Amino acid sequence: METVGQALRRWRQSRRLSLRRLASQINYSHGYLWQVEAGEKRALPELVKACDHRLNANGELIELAKREEDVNRRTFLASSLTAAAVPLLSPREAMSCVNDQLWKVFARASTKDALLPLVNAQLNLIDDGRVRSSLLQLAGEIHFDANRYRDAVSCYVDAVHAGQASGDYDLWACALTRSAYVGVYDHQYRAALDAVTEAEGVAKRGDTQLTTAQWVQAVKAETLAGLGDVAGCERALALAANVDGKSHTDGWLRYDGSRLAEEAGACYVQLGHSDRAEAALLLALAEPSSARRQGMVMADLAMVGVLRKDREHAAHYVTQALDIARQTGSGVVTRKLTNVHARILEGL
Repeated sequence: METVGQALRRWRQSRRLSLRRLASQINYSHGYLWQVEAGEKRALPELVKACDHRLNANGELIELAKREEDVNRRTFLASSLTAAAVPLLSPREAMSCVNDQLWKVFARASTKDALLPLVNAQLNLIDDGRVRSSLLQLAGEIHFDANRYRDAVSCYVDAVHAGQASGDYDLWACALTRSAYVGVYDHQYRAALDAVTEAEGVAKRGDTQLTTAQWVQAVKAETLAGLGDVAGCERALALAANVDGKSHTDGWLRYDGSRLAEEAGACYVQLGHSDRAEAALLLALAEPSSARRQGMVMADLAMVGVLRKDREHAAHYVTQALDIARQTGSGVVTRKLTNVHARILEGL
C-alpha cells in the first residue's frame, strides 16, 4: 500500500510545487514535511488535511491517512496480545503485560491521541481493579494531552475508585495527583490543592520504596506556585528531589526526578521569578527529552521573555515551541503557548 508520505510526494510533484514552497503555503516547517515524505515522521491529521486541500487531492490523502492509521493500530494490538499470551502467564499477568506495553508506546508516541482506541479496547477486556486503574490513568493522560480536560478528569476519577477498590495506595495516589495536575493547567489551584493534599495522605500508606510521594510533591510545588506560596513551593520541590534509592514503573508512575529542573522552571515562571526560571529551564533543555517535553520547556522560556517584556526572547522560543506543537499535536504545549499569547495581548 502506498504510504501517506509517498502519496504526498506524488501529488506535490504533479502540482509542480517544491517541498519548501508547499511547506510555506500550509504554514509547516520544511524539515517536518521532508520527514513525512521520507517516512521518518507520522503525518498529523491537520497536516494531511492542509496538504489535501492545497494540492486539490479530493480527499485521497485524508482517506489514505485513515487507512494507514487503522492498519498501524491493528498491527500493534495483535503484536501486543501475541507477546502477552505466554503460556506461563495468568490472564491477569497477560493483561498487565499488554498494559505495560501501552504505557511504553504512549511514552514514545509523537502523537498520543492515536493510542486511545487501543486503550479503550483493552479496558473493555478487563475487570481487574489494579489494571483498570492504570489503564484509566493512561486514557486520562491521552485526553489531557489533547486538551480534553473534562474527559481526562472523568478517567482519573474512575482510576481513583479502581485503585481504592484494589487496595493499591500508590495507584490511588497517582490518580489523585493526575487530577490535581489538570487543575494546575486549568488554573484551578484551590481545587488542585485539595486533590494533591488528599494524594499526599494516601501516598503515605503506599510503598515507601516507590517515588509516589516525591511525584505528589512535584505537583504540589506547581500548585503552590499558582497560589503564590513561594516558601511552600520550595519546600515541596526539595521533598520532590528525594528520589535516591527509590524506584518507579515504566507506566503509571514514571517519576524519577529527571524532570525536576523543568518543573522548578515552571514553578518560578508562575511565581514571576524570571532569572531563576530561566536558569532551571535552560538546564532542563540541555537534558535529553522527548519533543513534547522540549516544547513545554520552550513555551515556559517564552513566558520568561514575557515577564521581562523582551519581545525578541519571547518570539524566539514561541517559534520553536509552535513548531513542536504542530509536529506532535500536543495540546499541553499548545495550552502553554495560548497562555503566552494571552499575556502578550495583555501588554508585553
